[in-house]
Amino acid sequence: MHITLLGAPTGLGGSVPILVAEALLFLYFLAVNFVDLLTIVVALVALPRSIRIDAGDELGRTLSAFSPPVSVLVPAFNEEAEIVQAVRSLVYLKSVEHEVLVINDGSTDATMDRLMTAFDLVPFNAAMYVKFPTKPIRAMYKSRSFPSLFVIDKENGGKGDALNAGVNAARYPLLFSADADTLYADDCLEKMVQPFLKDLKTVACGANIGILNGAQIRDGRPFHNALPRNFLVRCQILEYLRSFLNCRAGWAPLNGLLIVSGACGLWKKDAIVGAGGFSVNTIWEDLEMTVRIHSYMRTQRRRYRIAFVVQPVCWTNVPETIAQLRGQRIGWHRHLSEVVSIHRNLLFNKRGGLVEWLAFPNLVLGEWLAPVWQLGGLLFLILCAILGILSVNSQLALVSIVFGLMLMKAASALLLDEISFRSHRLRVVWGLFWTAIFEQFGFRQLVAVWSLIGVVRFLTRRPIRGRTYDIPSVFDKPY
Repeated sequence: MHITLLGAPTGLGGSVPILVAEALLFLYFLAVNFVDLLTIVVALVALPRSIRIDAGDELGRTLSAFSPPVSVLVPAFNEEAEIVQAVRSLVYLKSVEHEVLVINDGSTDATMDRLMTAFDLVPFNAAMYVKFPTKPIRAMYKSRSFPSLFVIDKENGGKGDALNAGVNAARYPLLFSADADTLYADDCLEKMVQPFLKDLKTVACGANIGILNGAQIRDGRPFHNALPRNFLVRCQILEYLRSFLNCRAGWAPLNGLLIVSGACGLWKKDAIVGAGGFSVNTIWEDLEMTVRIHSYMRTQRRRYRIAFVVQPVCWTNVPETIAQLRGQRIGWHRHLSEVVSIHRNLLFNKRGGLVEWLAFPNLVLGEWLAPVWQLGGLLFLILCAILGILSVNSQLALVSIVFGLMLMKAASALLLDEISFRSHRLRVVWGLFWTAIFEQFGFRQLVAVWSLIGVVRFLTRRPIRGRTYDIPSVFDKPY
């Protein structure tokens, strides 16, 4: 800000537009960081305690063998490189009775051939109660090697459509959504059913996800002995720690968790069916499904809980090139734009509670509009510097505060990881701390630009896979 420590602004620096812009930026800064600090404090209190309870909960692990059985849904589109490894990790999940339903969503590569060969698939006729219409089913197969493994071969309709085909075929009351490019720990379901056993109000459960890039496999679990050389991967490791430990682990105890990851989510089937199934007209489905479950349960005036397992139970590969990361972040923010539009009636709903007055507003202001505020604030500073109304002292003080808070958030995520899991060596922790410093210069700005492109693509209704008729618009009726 241009207000100096020695007096009030003068000249152009004291004009109303400049003062209003500065006030808005400062209020946004305060609001977003207040919520971030709130979730960090909640996580610092709740996470270590839950880890200690889980470590000593032999009864809970014993009871998991008597938990409701789970249908594992694995949508796959052109996943020939990793599909076999992912499916093997899922069929070998222990303790909880489960079936694995792989839905081949019209792949054009060798995904189906790899599945046929690796799992000895044979045609299988099964009667399905069609709850949701989907693209036509070509055939259904059953594995002769693994009796609980089934494969649905269908025409391409997107991930939401593939998941709905899996829901139609699923026999069990819990649904686990998985990704075909993700590696799962053998106790994944054992850990994720615990919230359903401990609290009957639980309708969904997310979990911590680790990064596979550059990791070594030890006792069936990836482990980073050293940080990957790729700077983009390092930044994403840090992002994942902040997202899952600072944010999701903090929102879950408040029942304000708004995203259950599509790579690792456990749902009550009746809640999914009651809410209308997975969305088929959004670019992704996980955030929209989670927010819709909140909206559905609150509309029905039913008590519910969306839980979160803080232990890493699966690992996924993240983008390693600028082009891959750009496409991912544009897509993420486009999906966020879709969700904000579809569920905008949740924002400050007068009959609402924490979700409507804190969690969803934070999603809108703190995440969806973040690139606008970040890039707008940067442009504002540059403009003020050009016009000569920039107070160097006050701007240095503000930048120092912002920089310090960013480092504090990174340090809190590393601290939570260290006291809870100790999943990284000390040199890796120090490497991530240095990454937190250098990511401020270029990486964050690039991500903000890509996120803004995602918003623009949504507002201009750019086609998804060539279709335009079913893309949500900001003018569509909210859910």
